[in-house]
Amino acid sequence: MSSKWAKAGIVVLTTGALLVQSGLTTAITPTVEAATTVSVAKQVVKLSITSTLVVEDAQFLMQDQGRVLSFRVNIKNNGKSSLSLNDYWIRLKTVSGKSYTINLLEADKTKKSVAPGSSQTVTYYAIVDKTTKLSDFKFEIIKWDFSVAGYERRLGTIQYPVGASDMTKVFAPDYMLFQSAKIKSAIKTYAVTKDQNNVYLTINYLLENTGLNATDLTNLNLFIQTSGLAVYKVDTSFLSGMSLAAGERKIVTLQTVLPLGVLGKSLSLIAASSNESSKMYIPVAALAIPAIKTPAPTPVAKSRSVLMSGQPINTFVDTAMVGETVSGKTEVSLQYAMRNVGTEALAYPELTFYLYTADGISYPLTFTKDESATKLLPQIREVLSLTGQVPSTVKLDKAQLIVRSGVKENSSGYVIGNYLLKSQQSQQGTIGSSYKLNDYSVSLKSINRTAATNSDVLVAELAITNKAASSKSIPNLSGYFLVNGVKLAVDTTKIALDNSITIAPNETYNIAVYANVPFTTAINNVSFALTETTGSDASSTTKLLYQFNAPKVSEVPNQSTDKPYQILNKGSLTDATLRRSVMFEGDSGNYFYTEFEVVNKEARANVITPLAGYIKDSLGETVPVTFAKFDQKVMSNGKVLLSAWTKVSKNFDPSSFDFIVGRAVTKASGNAGETSDAVVVNPVSYKMTFDGSTNTQKTLTNIPFAGYSFSMRNVQSTLNVEGLYTVTGVKLAFNYDLVKDPNYDYIAGDHKLQFEWVDQGTGKTTYTKQYAIGTAETGETLLKEAKDSAMSFVFEDPEVQMKIQKYENYVLNIYDVFQGSKILVATKEMKWFVVES
Repeated sequence: MSSKWAKAGIVVLTTGALLVQSGLTTAITPTVEAATTVSVAKQVVKLSITSTLVVEDAQFLMQDQGRVLSFRVNIKNNGKSSLSLNDYWIRLKTVSGKSYTINLLEADKTKKSVAPGSSQTVTYYAIVDKTTKLSDFKFEIIKWDFSVAGYERRLGTIQYPVGASDMTKVFAPDYMLFQSAKIKSAIKTYAVTKDQNNVYLTINYLLENTGLNATDLTNLNLFIQTSGLAVYKVDTSFLSGMSLAAGERKIVTLQTVLPLGVLGKSLSLIAASSNESSKMYIPVAALAIPAIKTPAPTPVAKSRSVLMSGQPINTFVDTAMVGETVSGKTEVSLQYAMRNVGTEALAYPELTFYLYTADGISYPLTFTKDESATKLLPQIREVLSLTGQVPSTVKLDKAQLIVRSGVKENSSGYVIGNYLLKSQQSQQGTIGSSYKLNDYSVSLKSINRTAATNSDVLVAELAITNKAASSKSIPNLSGYFLVNGVKLAVDTTKIALDNSITIAPNETYNIAVYANVPFTTAINNVSFALTETTGSDASSTTKLLYQFNAPKVSEVPNQSTDKPYQILNKGSLTDATLRRSVMFEGDSGNYFYTEFEVVNKEARANVITPLAGYIKDSLGETVPVTFAKFDQKVMSNGKVLLSAWTKVSKNFDPSSFDFIVGRAVTKASGNAGETSDAVVVNPVSYKMTFDGSTNTQKTLTNIPFAGYSFSMRNVQSTLNVEGLYTVTGVKLAFNYDLVKDPNYDYIAGDHKLQFEWVDQGTGKTTYTKQYAIGTAETGETLLKEAKDSAMSFVFEDPEVQMKIQKYENYVLNIYDVFQGSKILVATKEMKWFVVES
């Protein structure tokens, strides 16, 4: 008996595989029919009175080892006792009698029996001939029977009917067994695109877990297989870590690059699992794809549906606007709109855009993505403004827009859409020309280049005039700059200069648009491209309207000191007259100090419009000027004395320099903010000339000081003695005048007066004393306004006699301490103990 079992074991290993272990429970309708040509699913072989076997499906996948056939078998046990699978095996043969070695899937080798009232599913695979059809295979079901010759009894044969295919019909679902879970799969939609090198196939692929347990999809492999058995792996990296809960349904988007040769051929999508022992992929489902045709580009002004992350996205390309041509290069701009017509938000796609010409040359297009946009929300339109350059000889009406996804350093990604283009020459003019936009006339007043703290700034000032007979809303206009024919790859910022919510008939509304540029930028010519944005923030569209060109940036007009610099914008009406400009001497540099009389010209109390500026000498040295901060409301026609200053190097040429001043604006607001980093709008230039000497007074009378006049007389320095002999420091006594200029309602900035006493002996012993002006903060001492008032104070120092050996001469310095720095406004050398008038 044992020798018979040994022989049987050899037969099993060479002609079939044992059916083993438990698996997926499925419902089978009992039948006893032999193989028919109607349907393999109805070909049921009886293993016993109460048990049956069916072949559920079979698939092919070509691999390096050869053409692999896998088939799934289901055994149903309706009996009351366990059914041993060791008594049965399957032999795979062709109708011509050729046999193949079949193997059991590694995961199914432990299945040895079928429990009463249940079923088991096991999967086999074999390497078969390349040309053998599925209907040419016969699945012989064998049972060991030692009472018959050869010890085996054929229970039945299952054979696919003539013309049968391993592929499920187009768009029909297929049920695959993957990791013991029954997964429904189907191709929901697909799209085909191509370029000069490849075909790009995009598929929306349904996966639905019809089982009772979650399954991990990480190891699911997908392939595209042609009728000629060429196989192309589908990128499934996105499945890593993805799982399907019981009853869960997902639609994922597959993308594959195929050669142009597949056009016109039938394809199939093969799902497969990895079999580690054989180092092969075991196909578990095959879905038919009809013969793919050469795709036509999307016509002009037509939308195209593309597949992204399992959802349809409607896309549309606007007219391509042709801008200025410089040095044989033409600026092109167009808009690509996307609308998620699905029901779920999806990650914002990473897209790359190209212009593909009739000559087969691709030119990249760029766009600025809103970094806050991380999702494509359902039914919300997103618009990308694309720009680029092409040779002036390119005819855009014969070019296409190519859109790719998944572009990486080592991959050109996938083409998801190609669109025919219609071009239109953008209207152009010069600074001062006007563009008619419906009921508006838009003119560019100037393009200025001004200096900021760390860069230069290009500022375009636009005037929008309402030509209608009734008030109009403010159009959403902005734009971008082109320098030397090249669009600046930086964001622009738009700022309203007028405080209005509508534009009255024949009234004008002013805006400024600016962008930072490196201060080293050489500008030979400059243009401003006017754009209009329509729609809400979430679904806006921006298009190019007009281009203003200039051979150079606008000249900053000269401003006379006897006339006020005027800000004429509504809500900011201001006159600013330069009243004083001086250069003070410092130890490591000099100080430029200036004062403006600023008048609120609005009809009601208002915060004065802030100013900003910088100075620039004949050698190009540019230094920002800091203006005092003042945010209090001032009555109509009220005056404010506004101070400004900056420190310059000793190399700065004071003999001839420009002081450029303008309205200060910031991103947050046109009326407030840190003026030190503000943008200078509507600038003017004051021509400054100093003879090289500084304006530090050598006397102590009538010292101009931040809207005050300060004088000292009867000045005397002595040792301060307490008791009979105790010296506690140096005493400074004097009479003083501190008179405020009555012309000003306010004096901006926190000015303080500092006395610096410096002995002229070898030790240069120095003492300081500081006083607040106007108002004093906690811990400060106020120097009161007065006329011929006696005053004295002590520079406390008990060791003064050890520091000063000779009591001969000393220098008294008077400083204006302003915004953290001090400016020497007066100095005088005097003698100890002598009363100086």
